[in-house]
Amino acid sequence: PRKGVGRNLRAPNPGALSMRRALLWAVAGLALVTAVGGVSDDARTRAQAMNDEGIALAQRNDFRPALEALRGAVALDPSSAFLHNNLGVVLMRTGQMGDARKAFLASLKLRPSMDNDAVGNLADLFAYTGGAAGRAVARAGVKPEIADAVQRLTVQRRSANTGTAAAAAAAA
Repeated sequence: PRKGVGRNLRAPNPGALSMRRALLWAVAGLALVTAVGGVSDDARTRAQAMNDEGIALAQRNDFRPALEALRGAVALDPSSAFLHNNLGVVLMRTGQMGDARKAFLASLKLRPSMDNDAVGNLADLFAYTGGAAGRAVARAGVKPEIADAVQRLTVQRRSANTGTAAAAAAAA
């Protein structure tokens, strides 16, 4: 499995992570980042633990604490494309499309690679919302080849969804 996926930590209960706790984690992480001029190993480890907790909560459809955990993880390690992408997925699942788009774009800026899951996730978001993918991604400062790939995937997914809808209507 990919890094962080499948490594789910058990939370004492689904609502165990309060907003206050997430903010405390974030403040501690920012203090570490400021003190050492980068993200410390301890902050990365805690961010990964919060990411794992957020994934576990999201898999149980407990989205509010999942978002708190993932936002806390991103605050602890803002340089992690992986964490921004995971936050974007949960934001998209909760209908917060604008914030999801920002998280996916942040992921792509940090790791402008075709194998970044944010490419496909952003295409899914644009296919669902009907936005102009390529231009929006390019305006955000992402490499042109990545913006083109998001645009191509968006078009493919829109036509697949349209074909699926048409097939369902014909079958009805």
